[in-house]
This record gives sequence, C-alpha cells and structure tokens, in this order.
Amino acid sequence: MPTVEGCLELRHQTRHHGVAGAQRESPRTLMANYTKRASASLLGALCAVAVVVGLLPAAAQQDPNPVMITVEGGGWGHGVGMSQYGAFGRAARGDSHADILDFYYPGSNLTTVEDFDDIRIHIHSAQGTVINPVNAPSGSAADDNEIVDGDVHHIFEHRNGTPLTVDKNRGGFSITRPNSSGTRNLCIDDEGDDRCRVDELRFRFQQGNPIHVDAINRVSIGTDGNAYQWGELVVSERAQAPNKTLWVVLEGLTLDQYIYGLAEVPSSWPSATLQAQSVAARTYGYDRATTRRATSNWEWPWDLYSTVNDQVYHGLSKEIGEFGPAWVAAVDATSNQVLLYDGDPITAFYSSSNGGWTEESGYVFVTQLPYLPAKRDNRDSYQNPYATWRRDYTGDEVGRWFTNSSVGGVGMVTDVIVSGNIGESGRVDRATVTVIGLNGTLEGSGNTFRNVINAGVAREGGGLSRQVLSTNDTVSVWGAEDPVGALEKGHRRKSA
Repeated sequence: MPTVEGCLELRHQTRHHGVAGAQRESPRTLMANYTKRASASLLGALCAVAVVVGLLPAAAQQDPNPVMITVEGGGWGHGVGMSQYGAFGRAARGDSHADILDFYYPGSNLTTVEDFDDIRIHIHSAQGTVINPVNAPSGSAADDNEIVDGDVHHIFEHRNGTPLTVDKNRGGFSITRPNSSGTRNLCIDDEGDDRCRVDELRFRFQQGNPIHVDAINRVSIGTDGNAYQWGELVVSERAQAPNKTLWVVLEGLTLDQYIYGLAEVPSSWPSATLQAQSVAARTYGYDRATTRRATSNWEWPWDLYSTVNDQVYHGLSKEIGEFGPAWVAAVDATSNQVLLYDGDPITAFYSSSNGGWTEESGYVFVTQLPYLPAKRDNRDSYQNPYATWRRDYTGDEVGRWFTNSSVGGVGMVTDVIVSGNIGESGRVDRATVTVIGLNGTLEGSGNTFRNVINAGVAREGGGLSRQVLSTNDTVSVWGAEDPVGALEKGHRRKSA
C-alpha cells in the first residue's frame, strides 16, 4: 500500500499567485490537467485501487506519529461580488467608486433613485429591553423622548438619563423605572389605569437626543448595546414561542440614515472605498427591503436585520466614532445612489476578501446572476492580512469535531479528499469532501467540512486564528500512512 511519501497529498486547487503578466489557466483547468498527469502513474493506479476496495491499512491505525491536516486558503468570506480589501486596493491606486463598482458588478448601472424613507431594522428579539436616553440635555423639548402607542396616543414623556425597562405582560407591556423605593411602573397613571394595554409602544426621539438600547435575555439573532439617533424605536409582542417576549425594531429611516450606521468597513479607508461600500450596502438594503415587502410569505414587521444575516448595523457609534465623519461624508456624496440591472436593484453581495478570485453567484448562492461572475482580482491582496492563511489541525482534533457534530463520527481522521464540483475560482462550497477515519468514512460538501471545523474550534474556545476563513482553500494530510491516496479528482502533493 502506498504511503504519504508515495501518494501525493490531496490538493483541490492551485494557488492563483505567480509571475505578473504570465499566461495563466483557470484553477479548474489546472486541476484537470494535473489529474490527467497524476492518474497516468503507477502510483495513481495503486491509490485508486485502495479507493475502490476501501482498504484501511493497519499501519495507519498503529502509526504513533500524529496525523496533521493542513488547510491553506485565501480570503475571508464567500467571495461573491465586491471584495472590501480589493476595493481598498483599487482606491489606493486611484480608482473612483464608479470604477470599483464596475469591476465587481459588471453590467450594472449606477443610478440615483427616489429616497426610500421608511426603512425598518430589526434590532433584537428578547424577553425584555432597556432603553436609556444618551446624554439627554437638561430641559429638552417635551417631544424629544415621547412614548406613544401604535395609534400615536401620548402615554408619557421621558427626558432624563434614567433607564427604562420594557417587559411584556398580559394584554400589553410594563415600563419600569428605578426610584428610591425600588421601581415604578410608569404605565400605571395616577388613577390606577394601565396606559400600556396596547399592541405596541413607540419611543420617539430626535437627532441630538439619541437612545441606548440593550436586550434582556435575547431569544434570537440581534444586536445589543448600541445607540441610535434616527427613526423611532418600536416595541411589540413577539408573535411566536416563547411567549411574553418582544420584538424591538427601529422604524422610519431613510436609506442614507440606515447606511450611516453600517459598520462594514473601517471609516479610515480611502474615500473611494467608502463610497463604493456605501453604494453596495445601499443597493443591498434597497433590494432586500423591496423584495421582502413584495413577498407574500414575509411576515415580519421589519425589512432588514441588524446582523450579518443582512448587514451589520451599529447606529450612532459608526457616525460619531473615529473617522466617522469621513464615512458620513461618503454616504452623503453617494446619496440615494444604487446599482440597477435591467431596471431592478442588483443583489450586491460583498465580502471581506476573495483570495484573488471572485466566484460566480450561482456556485455559492444557487442563482446565477450576470453581474456576479468569477474573475481574477489582482488587488484583493493589498494590505490584506487575510489574502493567504494556513491552519493546522491534528487528525484527533478533526475526528473529535466530526463526532461532536450532526454529521457523524469517523474516529481519528487519516485522510481528506476533495473532488467533484469545484468553482471557477477554486472554491469548494459544492465539492465533495470525503473524510476518512479509523472508524469509517463520511462524505459532505466543502461548506460542511468548513462548518464542522469552525464549530469545533469555537466550541473549544478557539478564535479567528484557528478558523477556516473561506472555501477558497486546499487540504493536505501529513504524517500517517495514506489509507486512500486517490488521484481521481483532486490535487495531491508529496509530503515534506
């Protein structure tokens, strides 16, 4: 049976770096040519036999040397559409925001649309929420922090810096404020009537009188601890189990006000990068909001999430933080600009970086869109700490992570084979990953392999430095006798 020294280790793609200006084949073509050459060798035949008969040599089980699984890759994120580091690199060489957008979304048109002035953003779902005016000045106007019901009936005013705690109760809400004797429910008026037996509460505030919002026992995705100065905060009953919980939504923002609070790129980056990001983010939000409102099965009382489910929204801190004015200026410079294709807003996907190649939307997200192709991106590596990376795991670690996952266990992992449907950029989202261990074999997608590893790393306290950052990666296995070593579909290399 061939050993690691005899069989070339699995490598599903080649790196895309090399001499500038050299003639270059696509990763898929390179893989196919390499496979043909490798399969012609006697070693390839021996390894292929091992695959067919499913042999698992005893030596592999008894080898005292640890099996090491190396994942090498490039970029961080899905790699579809705009690379934020690539936009940084293009701005650094003098490209305008229009140039950047044209490269990443070819065929789309930069257009100014009529303002969309009632964006609704899901902040969090929780058992309760704490709302506190931020630096509320003494003697503020009475309506600066007014609380009304869904029919805009006045309930009461709140102008000081004391936090209010909002909870759900039968038939309505309670709003409590600490006092010298404990807490007071502000919903109960002087006659003992409950003013909060309503469907929703609306907290009205104005620019310059922001509010700070925290969740109490958040029960689903959402954000905590941010401040906001645009729109109105709406608290309503969460319409599914568990009962007696809340939805907290920010309503009534314009598109630009929404973009002011997005924390997607550092505000210190070049203005052309910030402008390109503001247009891509505005287009993404515009597309999501209009599509969801036109969809009959969208039942939620918001248009956009404040998390990576859509875009990361931090509100006031983005506007007033270090270099915040530069970000606001970029938003204003591109006010109401979006990207359209055939008259409709595009789905403006973007990610941190792509490792040197963008990927087709159809490979990563099923639907193939003409303005989201696979193409070489030679500016993605500019000042990019995630342009290339390497992660090393033991066979025991990967085996343990699979055992603790919903995928299933194979014992200590002794080999990993990537084959089949590899993307034009070399990504392995839909490739078949065969994981071979002392106790069996499993097959899954490249996405599954990455998710199992990252979940295992996180569960054991590991951070970003141990996670697989993208599916633009290669896998090599070192240190044990190779129990399979197939050359049918993937690149393998000799061990050092």
